Amino acid sequence: MNRRFRFALSVDRLAAVGLGVAVGILLAYLALALVIRGSETSVGEDLSAVIDCGDADWAASAGISVEADTGCPNATEVTIAVREVDHRYGPTLTLNSTLYPSGTFGGNVADGAWALQSLIVSDDAVGSNEWLVRSNSLVGTHEVEIAMGAAQRISAYPFDEYVASWIGVVDDAVSGERVPVVQTASQSNAPGYDVTIKRGQIEGSVDGAVVVNPFGRFSYDMQVVRDPAVKFQILLLVTATVIGAVAAVLLSILVVNRRRPPSIAALSWLATFLFALLEVRRNYPGNPPVGVTLDTAITVPVVTLLMGLIVVNAAIWLRRDDWDLRNRREIGST
Repeated sequence: MNRRFRFALSVDRLAAVGLGVAVGILLAYLALALVIRGSETSVGEDLSAVIDCGDADWAASAGISVEADTGCPNATEVTIAVREVDHRYGPTLTLNSTLYPSGTFGGNVADGAWALQSLIVSDDAVGSNEWLVRSNSLVGTHEVEIAMGAAQRISAYPFDEYVASWIGVVDDAVSGERVPVVQTASQSNAPGYDVTIKRGQIEGSVDGAVVVNPFGRFSYDMQVVRDPAVKFQILLLVTATVIGAVAAVLLSILVVNRRRPPSIAALSWLATFLFALLEVRRNYPGNPPVGVTLDTAITVPVVTLLMGLIVVNAAIWLRRDDWDLRNRREIGST
């Protein structure tokens, strides 16, 4: 009687501890959820100054001519907006690039720009060809795909980090002369990633209120990491996986020690947890490939553990004493 009482008391304590841990984790995650943020793009201060026809003193200091009628510098503005990160065929960063010609090269119109002269943009993007902007036409948006290098490989998911750069030149399509370039960048976001955009190191750039390269060169350096919301979600899923594995082990220990009877309910829960775990892994944010560190450290060991526990519980359930007691009379009467 005392043994049963002590066992019941230990089970109650274990349940109380488990409930306390679960409540503590829930409160911690609720607190984090209140302060966690989504994806964000950080742009260097020297990429925020645009061409302003009302203040073109910087153009004179850089040796760039100004159109007499409008007072606009004869230059063009190259701007980029981050769109998405893709891992299907290697890590790539997709940008939307737009030109805003100024002075004799063109001007701004509502939600866009108008080119008065033909311009050619040559860059080092993946599969890139020269981008031709025709004269006397609206300037559209050009999609740029950049191959990223890994500062931390995808195996470190969700703490993988990438670096990328985009370099190019802008030429006058008729004369072949280089067109002075002002670089800018927008703070548009790539879902699931934090992106930092900085001006690349290029020769000939003239610093000032507006940084300009009179030789038509531009260069962007970018760093890409997973945003805190993705890391938070992965932490939540990994924690739930580990807690479920611990619960499965404790349940099986009680059954093996005959302190709890084997049951179909326990087998069903173990099987459900196994297939739910596989589905959770398939839906990790960003769809990382199989074989990342999380798989070798968490997913594969827990899956193997669950399969073993299912076999153990099934064997004990098939050999349970109540089945023998219930069926011995019928077997003996045949």
